[in-house]
Amino acid sequence: MNENDEKIIGAKEGDKIKAESESCRRFLAVAEKYMMLRICALVSLVAFVFGVLIFGHSSLKSENFKYLVKYIDKSPVLYSSFYEGIEYAGGENAKFGLYKGDVCVFDEGLLSLYGISGKNTLRSETGIGNAAVAIGKEHLCVYGGSSNELRIYNSFSMVHSEKFDYPVLLVSPADDGGYAVATSERGYRSVVYVYNKAFIHKYTWKSADRYIFDMDISASGRYLAVISMGVKNGSPFAEASYIDTEKGSVIFTRETEGDIPVGVNITEKGGVCFVFERSALYCDKKGNVKKEERITGSVYSVADGSKYTAVISRNEGSIKSEVFLPESGIKISAGGKINSVKFYGDRIYLLLGDRVEIYEEGTLIKSAEISSGARDILIMNDGAVIVCFGSYTTLISDIT
Repeated sequence: MNENDEKIIGAKEGDKIKAESESCRRFLAVAEKYMMLRICALVSLVAFVFGVLIFGHSSLKSENFKYLVKYIDKSPVLYSSFYEGIEYAGGENAKFGLYKGDVCVFDEGLLSLYGISGKNTLRSETGIGNAAVAIGKEHLCVYGGSSNELRIYNSFSMVHSEKFDYPVLLVSPADDGGYAVATSERGYRSVVYVYNKAFIHKYTWKSADRYIFDMDISASGRYLAVISMGVKNGSPFAEASYIDTEKGSVIFTRETEGDIPVGVNITEKGGVCFVFERSALYCDKKGNVKKEERITGSVYSVADGSKYTAVISRNEGSIKSEVFLPESGIKISAGGKINSVKFYGDRIYLLLGDRVEIYEEGTLIKSAEISSGARDILIMNDGAVIVCFGSYTTLISDIT
């Protein structure tokens, strides 16, 4: 190898070393950038955690993590096939409902929740005899009897309780976690206290001469509807009131002489339906009367839905019952006593003595026979039906 060859080889090796050095510098520069990004991400994460702890600590509860674990594998409202054969001890006065995907059974002061597999996830002796339960999206509210106490539960335990000077008559939970409590005070026959989701009182409605029959609070907790009864000049009258609790103003009020109040329901669009024994009144959220209908037959029940209100009546001496929706004017005639009415979108589910019927726009579209003795029906998010009997449930999944 001569001198020129050595120079050429040396130059090539030098270029190779230079290229490798340049490549290393580029890799080091990229690595430094990624390192800076990692540091920035870590700093941001730490800042986020501290921010949550400082500004959002009041919302951080152990229940949040319990619900995360509970629903980490599957959503109960979508896996309705698991709800077959839940067993419980339910008396003649047992009440049923769905709460966060669990079947709720309430009877003689005992509050029980059953998961999708039938496992008893909550069992609590509320200590309130002859009580009622109001089921909201966020909480279960137990009250009633001669008790002055309200107890509020989630899926795992009691989260709040409050005692009043007089017995609690009614409770209406809002979707946002707030609620309204009807009771009385010295000098007032009816009082309604409205609370926000943090259990803090924000509004009070009072009446010195009227007895409250029913009330409802809107999903946002802002609007309150009250239907009550009083006596004027020796004659009974019913009063319908619609209130904006944030402004503290009455949107709508109306007295009806000679009629008896039955129930009230606020729909998802803010409209409100007042039901009396002989008539139904539907107003929009501004208090404008949209519909007023006379009711034939004797009203024996009112079912609340997010879109509609179902007025269930029966003519004397007739075996047929009628469901009337004041908001839409739809009427449905059923061949027997209606034991329960539920809604799923625009569909209406009726529980009769030996079958479940589904109607849409007032037309029967599906029907399923069941054993006699059913107490209630619960509708899943996929349209399947849980039929609640005295001590067990059955599932109708092919009716959707």
